[in-house]
Amino acid sequence: MRPRRPLSILAACFACIVCFPVQTKAQGARDYQNTPVNQLALTLDIIKTKGESAPASGLALPNNLTVSNLIYPFFLWSFPFHGRYGGVSIAPSYSTVEFTGANGTVKSTGFTDPAIGVHLNIFGLPALSREDFAGAIPQNFLTTRFTVTPPLGKYDRNSPVNVGANRWSFTPMVNLNITPDEGVQWFEFYAQGRFFTDNDEYQGSQLLSQEPLVTLSAHYSHNIGPPSFGAWAGIGVNYDYGGETSVNGLAQGNPANGFRPTVSISTLVGPFRVGLRYESTTTRPTDGKRNGMLDLRIAMLLF
Repeated sequence: MRPRRPLSILAACFACIVCFPVQTKAQGARDYQNTPVNQLALTLDIIKTKGESAPASGLALPNNLTVSNLIYPFFLWSFPFHGRYGGVSIAPSYSTVEFTGANGTVKSTGFTDPAIGVHLNIFGLPALSREDFAGAIPQNFLTTRFTVTPPLGKYDRNSPVNVGANRWSFTPMVNLNITPDEGVQWFEFYAQGRFFTDNDEYQGSQLLSQEPLVTLSAHYSHNIGPPSFGAWAGIGVNYDYGGETSVNGLAQGNPANGFRPTVSISTLVGPFRVGLRYESTTTRPTDGKRNGMLDLRIAMLLF
């Protein structure tokens, strides 16, 4: 790879650090970029949402709920795998969930189910040391990820809302990232599916089932200002389909089938990468309300 315009090694690492949004959301612009191998990275998302719909959230919750004050740390260890980038991750989170119904407001606060993932590059992301990373030229790449979410979060079978789902979920994902000008612009495409086991302790001893949920995403982003700023802005859209829930075999009529536009901006602030993202979370065209998510993201390499 030929050298690009000089940046400090540290700035280059943070400019292209691999960042991931919460497990209950679709991917955003530049969530997948190359990162040095044999490094531990931390991404901290502080998220405010309102009016989340159950199929999109992946939680065992009724519609017309509010998910708020989610704190989501994401730890990623990167490593070389047959000469290409690989990684393993774990993402616990702490959340407050509220639901307002005919009988008042019910709230649940605690740790959610952690997401444990394996990430592998198919082409385009060579395994680069921290020293070699600053001189690397961004190129098109294809990666895959498989995430398992075990039922380890807080769950009360007698509560109508919970931060844990009391079931397993499995999420395979593949993404294609295309840059026509060595990282100045990125066109990104994601496809993922979420598959759920049953929850046999839903609101007592009822059986909650959920159909697979498919999410397709497309994003465009462009660098802003001089390379030393490491800044960019992006727009995109996510499309959700499926995910209808059933209680004791009775379908709830709540499948996702709609678009969620998103805008984001990110820059370097000293040793940190700081970003802000807004996403609409309306999952069906028939939803009359306009729901939203605001995500403040801070990322850094730990060692």
